[in-house]
Amino acid sequence: MTGLVGCFGLQCQICAGFRRASQLLHFDLFRDGVGAKWEQLLTTAPGSWNQAKHCPIEVGATYFLGMTHAARGEFSAAATLLERNVALEGDLRYERFGTTAMRSAVSGAHSHLADVLSQLGLFDEAIEHAEAAVRIAEATDHPFTLYRGLIDLGRTHLRRGDLPRATRVLERGVDLCRTWQIVLGTPLVAAALGAA
Repeated sequence: MTGLVGCFGLQCQICAGFRRASQLLHFDLFRDGVGAKWEQLLTTAPGSWNQAKHCPIEVGATYFLGMTHAARGEFSAAATLLERNVALEGDLRYERFGTTAMRSAVSGAHSHLADVLSQLGLFDEAIEHAEAAVRIAEATDHPFTLYRGLIDLGRTHLRRGDLPRATRVLERGVDLCRTWQIVLGTPLVAAALGAA
């Protein structure tokens, strides 16, 4: 991994910005598996990465490590990591950092954090974050980010036992996925709707 970090550190210096190096790193670490590699990247990242406020590699690594903890059922650790990206402000709030969705809406600030918080039973806070994710996605007219916000808002209402609200939100999510052909999202939202 040290060689990988060094290689991408050099790419960051060569690239016009961190964005392209972030895209390459996302591809490489996704291909080889995330968990330990993201954690090692966050702890061994060169000082130049940490000096850049909200470096795309750090934002992405924080997101994927948080999601790895969530997948392992370590929801408190996941929430702690996902909350780091809450601080994205201004134009950074709408940045995708080389990924398919806006990191502030989908990871730290809102959508996945809402999912994790609802798993912990913190429903009011989870709904607040999920609704914020939906607002960010609607403001930018970004369908994939909106899909993530809607599914997590719907599942939060479902976990809380508020079936009418869950149904309304998830029906909107299914319609969105069908309209925009978000093939990955359609069965996930439909399954949650079926549970509601």
